[in-house]
Amino acid sequence: MHKRQTEKNDTKLMKPTTKLVINILYALAVCFILLGIILKFYNFSKSGLIILISFAVGTLTLIFDITILRRRATYLESELKRREETK
Repeated sequence: MHKRQTEKNDTKLMKPTTKLVINILYALAVCFILLGIILKFYNFSKSGLIILISFAVGTLTLIFDITILRRRATYLESELKRREETK
């Protein structure tokens, strides 16, 4: 398979905007967790809630990312089997 064709198949499975959104959500979750920890040191009353919500956003992003990667792996395995059958 040519490089250009592989790139087209990869973009069908995960668009560049999807990758960008996932990376932004990961970064926001980490930033807000750090913010919550800093606020915890200053005895801010809602810092635990900030940490909890950030952890939940990070976890949901991870689950979404894993789902997409599994779908991509399944697709690539089927492509590999298809190529082996045609040989």
